[in-house]
Amino acid sequence: MWWAADSVDYDALGVYAMGEIIRDLGLVVPVRRRGEPPADVSVRLIRHDGAHVETLLFRQVSPAYALYRGLLRCADLDAATDGEWEHHVQRLQVSSDVVPFRH
Repeated sequence: MWWAADSVDYDALGVYAMGEIIRDLGLVVPVRRRGEPPADVSVRLIRHDGAHVETLLFRQVSPAYALYRGLLRCADLDAATDGEWEHHVQRLQVSSDVVPFRH
């Protein structure tokens, strides 16, 4: 696989954005996992200079899904600036009115 003609060396291409990599791989994350209580999750995105860019709010999803969507949004923001700015997920905040599932 290392030497395959269609393999991608992200390091050699200067690609370090997780959102871009998971998009290329076709990774899919479920909105909610079975047995996991749904939650409202906010995702705070920043530029690499620390400036706040935007906050995304996802209702009734898993934190993993919110993180996944945040990483994809960072890749979109990076592309919109032609790579001049890098964007990162700074924080996930989870709030839920649902009582947590206990085993």
